[in-house]
Amino acid sequence: MLPHIAFGCAAIPKDALRLSQTALQERQMKSRKFETTDESFILTACAGLMQDMGFHRDESETELGILVGSKQRTAVQAAQIAAAVLVAALTGEVMPTDQRQTIRCSIVT
Repeated sequence: MLPHIAFGCAAIPKDALRLSQTALQERQMKSRKFETTDESFILTACAGLMQDMGFHRDESETELGILVGSKQRTAVQAAQIAAAVLVAALTGEVMPTDQRQTIRCSIVT
């Protein structure tokens, strides 16, 4: 009989949810300003961009300036498959692996 291997998690660091010092700078670089007050024009342009990037619009509330979309992608990673094979070889247990992931996008104006 093969020995069983135990897996565990480490403690979550106290500052795990604290924003980095460069977070504000990164947010400012990723934010965009438009020289228009026509919010419907901006939302239409954003909806087109989401579609070009492969997102399907899940929800939209144009009066509130909200668009939400998602897309499905594969989540298979070679390292995860290799780990599952190793665990199965050592313990005889089947380790589940990720197959699909959902990527969500939201735009708020």
